[in-house]
Amino acid sequence: IVLRYNNLTDTNKKTLQCLLKRLEQAQLEEEEADIAEEVLKNAEDSHM
Repeated sequence: IVLRYNNLTDTNKKTLQCLLKRLEQAQLEEEEADIAEEVLKNAEDSHM
């Protein structure tokens, strides 16, 4: 993987870095949404 990365053009390296950063951001957003959903569910369960 490292050898292939080193062979990429600067533009492609920047594009890959942006994609990886966005993927990480989306993963964090999904985790936050899951936590919020669980908190809401727990709040609803405690009112029953």
